[in-house]
Amino acid sequence: MTIALRIYNKAYNKLPLEYWNEGNQKTDIVFAEDDDQSLYDSAIDLVALDLLRGERNRKLAETDWWCASDRTPNKAQLDYRTALRNLPSTAKPKLDETGNLTGFEWPTKPSE
Repeated sequence: MTIALRIYNKAYNKLPLEYWNEGNQKTDIVFAEDDDQSLYDSAIDLVALDLLRGERNRKLAETDWWCASDRTPNKAQLDYRTALRNLPSTAKPKLDETGNLTGFEWPTKPSE
């Protein structure tokens, strides 16, 4: 189960990051003033990777029908799905100040 996070670091004057999943569950994580900046950055990196995986899974689900038993996907469709599956190990996603994913490019979806 994925939980939502609200991350706030008082020491570095970071704004709270509200991270919500489809289940609308929330956990607050507040760092103490003496916590290391790298701890905050690591938490943000984990949230970015989780958001990437969630969106990647949505994009894979949209194209599952390409691989139905009564269909044969073409090479471009297979390559697209492979690129999506490989994203968590190849991309280094980051979050901008508004919580949007940055730092990587989504593969281009081929025509159906």
